[in-house]
Amino acid sequence: MKSNTVFLTVFSGTLVFTLGQIIQKFIIDPIQEQKNEIGKIADSLIFYANIYSNPVTTQSERHDQASEKFRQHSSLLTSKTHLIPRYKLWSFCRIVIKPEKIIKASERLLRISNNMYLGPLGANLHGPDRDNVGIRNSNDVDEIKALLNLVI
Repeated sequence: MKSNTVFLTVFSGTLVFTLGQIIQKFIIDPIQEQKNEIGKIADSLIFYANIYSNPVTTQSERHDQASEKFRQHSSLLTSKTHLIPRYKLWSFCRIVIKPEKIIKASERLLRISNNMYLGPLGANLHGPDRDNVGIRNSNDVDEIKALLNLVI
């Protein structure tokens, strides 16, 4: 009788541990990775503010770097969101951000990436639209902050 109790205790402990590890690896870790990427986006929004607010017409290493960084953030935000199983369930429970908001934030990050330059290098706009690219980038940043619940 005592060996059955010991076996059941060991078995149930192993089962609980295994289930905990599965939940950790397949649900909690991907959600944490997404939140980590959102934190990195917040960092870049602050760090590159002087770059995306002032698009230029000639190529610049800093503008190239910022453009690549925002494009990478868009890609990683989308891919890390896709790694979370049952995403709509978690967003319904308000554990993660709604998928529509993630998609829109990703689109805005791409638009900022594309608008680091004016003219043939980037936003090939004319007239008043050309002068407003930096303002549009700043407006996109404000939208990203709202979509991702960032307070920066």
